[in-house]
Amino acid sequence: MLISLALLNAFKASGPPAAEPVSLAVVKAHLRIDHDEENDLIKGWVSAARELAEGYTGKVWGERTLRLSLSCFPCGSIELPVEPVSGVTLVSYFDIAGDSTTILAAGYQTWLDHSPPLVSPLPSGYWPQTEYGRLNAVTVEFTAGAGEVPEMVRAAILLTIGLWDENRGDQNALISNGLPPGAKRLLDLLSTGSYR
Repeated sequence: MLISLALLNAFKASGPPAAEPVSLAVVKAHLRIDHDEENDLIKGWVSAARELAEGYTGKVWGERTLRLSLSCFPCGSIELPVEPVSGVTLVSYFDIAGDSTTILAAGYQTWLDHSPPLVSPLPSGYWPQTEYGRLNAVTVEFTAGAGEVPEMVRAAILLTIGLWDENRGDQNALISNGLPPGAKRLLDLLSTGSYR
C-alpha cells in the first residue's frame, strides 16, 4: 500500500540515509554488468528503488531525521507516518498569538513501538490551541530508520532494479506501482498495514 501523496508532502527527510541498503557492486553483479559506464544511473536506481519500497511499506531503512508538519494538533494522538521510530526530538507549534513554541519532552508522551508510532498529550492532558488559519502550525521532528535492513527488502530492491534495467521506459503497463510481482510480494510481508 502506497503512502498517500498528501502524507508524502506532510513529512520531509533531512536527506538520504548514510548508506543505501544495496551496494553498487551487488547491483552490478545482479544485473551482470561488468563496466562502469552506467554507475551513476545504477546508483540513482538504488535510491529510487529504496524510496519506492519505503513508500510502499511505510517503513524507513537507514536512520535519518524526518519532519512532520500539520495544520493543527489532532484531537488525540499524532500518528507518525513511518516506522520504526527511535525517538522524537522536537514538538513545536505556533500558539494563538502566532509565536513559535516548543513543547518540552516532559510535556508529551510517546509510544514508539506501536504501529503507527504515536505522540500524545500527557494523561488527562490535551494539546494546546494553535494559531487560527496557519497551514503549518505544528511540527514534529523524529528519528526513524531501521539499523538492520531485512534481506526481503534487499531482494525486492534488486528485483525492481532488474525490471527497470530490462524495461527502460513505461512499456510494461502490467507492473503495478513500478514494482515487479516478486518484489511486491516480498514488500507486502513488511507493510505497516492499513493505518495509512
